[in-house]
Amino acid sequence: FSNNQWALEQEIPPGQGPTESSFYKALVNVSCRGTCMMMDENVTPLRRSWCLFELLQTFGLKSNRQDRFQGLLFLTPSGVLNSGQGSMDTALRIGQELATLRLEDATASNPNDKRLIDDEVQARPGGFAAINQKLKGEIKDVLATLTDNFNTDLRDLTLRLQGEAGENQEDEVVRIGSVLVSTQDQEDEGENQVDVRGSAVSPLAM
Repeated sequence: FSNNQWALEQEIPPGQGPTESSFYKALVNVSCRGTCMMMDENVTPLRRSWCLFELLQTFGLKSNRQDRFQGLLFLTPSGVLNSGQGSMDTALRIGQELATLRLEDATASNPNDKRLIDDEVQARPGGFAAINQKLKGEIKDVLATLTDNFNTDLRDLTLRLQGEAGENQEDEVVRIGSVLVSTQDQEDEGENQVDVRGSAVSPLAM
């Protein structure tokens, strides 16, 4: 459902804006359940005007639709960050980039595309300031989810390790206890033997 960047005049009718593109119509269709954005550590997609347009529409749909629309999903090679999957290091680097990213600096190969998309953003309440803040809020929520999952996994692993260590200690105590019992038995048996021999030769016994 992407635009043919080499023939945009066929994708967008002359004199019309990006909302007339097939890309936009696919995005706002009721069958669309969310926007998946494949991210790298340099947040390259968010430096492109058409991805900014996608982001703008996604935020609007998330606010207005009451169905199962999931909004913006950050995809990485190691998993979907929104679901608490993927690398914490990657998420942190993405967050660091977004902390200083200005969506108004996004570029397009066609200057006219950038102008049209920037106008779409400016026409929304709050303009670029609002969408920049919204994007930072999204990655903040992602980091919170990842942190919760990481802490849960870490706690479970710690409990498992403590459990295995405890079992090993119990086994060692049992083993040591068995040795002590065996040694004690041998000592008791030796004492009995000494007593018997002593009673057999003791002058007092005679």
